[in-house]
Amino acid sequence: MTKFIKNIFKLSTIALLIGSVADAPALAAPTTGANTSQFVAVSDNCLNGQTVNTSPNGINWTNRFAGTTAYLYGVAGNSAGLFVAVGQGPMLTSPDGINWNARPSASSNYVRAVTVSDAGQFVAVGNQSDIQSSPDGMNWLLRSAGNIYSNPLVGVTVNKAGLFAAVGQGNVVTSPDGINWTKAFTPLTPSNQVRAIAVNNDGLFVSVGDMGTSNNGLILISSDGINWNLQPGLAANTNLYGIAVNGAGLFAAVGVRGIIMTSTDGINWTARTSNITNDLRGVTVNSDGLFVAVGANGVILTSTDGVIWLQQDSSFTPCALSGAGSIKTLDYRK
Repeated sequence: MTKFIKNIFKLSTIALLIGSVADAPALAAPTTGANTSQFVAVSDNCLNGQTVNTSPNGINWTNRFAGTTAYLYGVAGNSAGLFVAVGQGPMLTSPDGINWNARPSASSNYVRAVTVSDAGQFVAVGNQSDIQSSPDGMNWLLRSAGNIYSNPLVGVTVNKAGLFAAVGQGNVVTSPDGINWTKAFTPLTPSNQVRAIAVNNDGLFVSVGDMGTSNNGLILISSDGINWNLQPGLAANTNLYGIAVNGAGLFAAVGVRGIIMTSTDGINWTARTSNITNDLRGVTVNSDGLFVAVGANGVILTSTDGVIWLQQDSSFTPCALSGAGSIKTLDYRK
């Protein structure tokens, strides 16, 4: 699923918009048009340039052509149903997840993730710590965190109050408006890889990744987006690539070799059974609480409760057939 449609979908980085990872596939939330709600996934390295896939339910998917063969890394949708997909080329926008238009990026660097606030402010982050913002998803301005951070930013989210938080290697940066950014206080070291971030309705931020110098997973939490605590105790070979949270506050994190973990507080985590060995690169959840996780070779999993996960048929997607790409991220909008 690595190449299925990571702020929902990235075939290579799947992110759900109801939901963002790094160079590996991620997941984005489904996109929603004027009359429909759907998941949108984006991917990299798909055959025939079909780097976008859409689904009304996380089970039945349709290939879409976004008008580019460039790798896509992230996707997000606003409440009006406008989706924005980002990656190696221009910004892409769609009113329905089906028909896509190219928009100029404010940077020549790769864009790794995108999110949108309840007020409609889009923020996209990427290489060289580039940060872009847009009031409409179409016109973008560069807002760099380069003076405080030099590595790529690969994940971004925003809470109900409009506080944005972006993550990358060894750092977290925050902004009250998507324009002015400051470095948050964290216990991270330069080698720590923070790959994805989510926030619940109470404002609890949870970031996931890996320690960098080992294969141990990394979980970083904050109640205000400013002060962050590293959670101890993750075992080796638990690298985490994506995270999403449902309306009830249940976080679901996914990662290497099909790892799925859930938590209601970001501190106590329970391993769940995925019955797969594919890397999971992204996860999102819709307004009805349906989680969708995506990853390598086009794998797609769904769960109504975050506990029991079912594998869905992804043989239709050229990303799955190619065996080379992975769904990066996805998102969902209703």
